[in-house]
Amino acid sequence: MHTYEVKGVGIKTGRPRKRKYKGCSEEEVIEKAKQDGTKVLEIKKLPPDPPTERQIEYALDLGIRIPPDANKYDLSNLIDLYLSYDKYADERILGFAKKFGVLRCKEWKYIGKKKLFDEMWDYFISKEKHRDMVAWFAYRIYRGIVHGRYDVEIQDPWHPIIMRIAEKYKDDEVIIKSLKRNYRGKDLIWFGEIEMEGEIYYGGSKHTIAYKTIYSELMRALALDKISIEKFKELKELYGFNQVKVMASIIVFIILILIVMMYYH
Repeated sequence: MHTYEVKGVGIKTGRPRKRKYKGCSEEEVIEKAKQDGTKVLEIKKLPPDPPTERQIEYALDLGIRIPPDANKYDLSNLIDLYLSYDKYADERILGFAKKFGVLRCKEWKYIGKKKLFDEMWDYFISKEKHRDMVAWFAYRIYRGIVHGRYDVEIQDPWHPIIMRIAEKYKDDEVIIKSLKRNYRGKDLIWFGEIEMEGEIYYGGSKHTIAYKTIYSELMRALALDKISIEKFKELKELYGFNQVKVMASIIVFIILILIVMMYYH
């Protein structure tokens, strides 16, 4: 939440006013001021508050190096990063969070990966963004299937395969209830057990109805997609690219005719 300084006049009195409001955008603050009886003439976003003395003292006791330009939100993230044994969220995940609308009103600098995953999950639940929740969950399952590789087909949660699954289950009460009941945001970093340096670490459960259903749906979709690509390559080698395009167009045309006939039957 950002702080804005507003200069204006009272709508009823016409007297000059200077007030501060918290909000995520200028539009939101202008609306708040209007409801407060203020006609906005000038609006300015104020810089974040500096770290408190208590924050600084605590951070130094933990051995945290405080960046010279850190504000109180930055230092809070750095302290949380240290205490939760977390690591910085990478730009890729930050980009996803921004596109989902999660970081619209958050101070994200120095945020840890676990904290960001929790922020995203809490946002989906509080805003009832069930389609985004299912899409993110399905995408995280996919990241496990491909063992975290980046040279893969699905690069983000908005891929058509992921979105088809999200659309299918966004209104499924059983799936949504399973997701809300069994997972925290950080549980989606990985699923099941992993072993690192002789230690066993546990991620999100693979035994819930949500996981089993979406995993099966995802595997089926990936298999069909792979078959479609391989079949196209096979036809292309046999008949050439242009002939394959013509054949595909004919098939689509026939399907459309059948749909029209069924509609008017």
